[in-house]
Amino acid sequence: MIRRSPRCGRSGAGRGRSWSRSASSRRGLSSSDLQIFAYVVDTSYHAQNAARIIDLSREADTLFIEAVFLDEDREIAAQKHHLTAAQAGSLARRAGVNRVVPFHFSPRYRDREDRLRREVEDAFVGRIGADGGR
Repeated sequence: MIRRSPRCGRSGAGRGRSWSRSASSRRGLSSSDLQIFAYVVDTSYHAQNAARIIDLSREADTLFIEAVFLDEDREIAAQKHHLTAAQAGSLARRAGVNRVVPFHFSPRYRDREDRLRREVEDAFVGRIGADGGR
């Protein structure tokens, strides 16, 4: 599932709340007070999804993205239709987001969440690629 919060001046679809400039002004908000959030979860890593995720989250202030498996377990991630931490960080970097927040970690890493977060960070800043390569 991939969702993006609506931008100021756009109407949101579904149950999401949207803000128009006039509604924001009435509430004492300006467009500079608003932030863009993107949310990515339960998705496989392949070229078409990567392009969609990058387009969805392009230049978002914050990207919340699943990082279910370490890159060393990328075959399991592919079988279960989830992203690795390296893939999540790489997608965030390629989308040009300001901040990435990984979540939705596999229980197998209960005592190793720091490794997942580090792998996301390494890919986000470009120290490793989406395949975990350095």
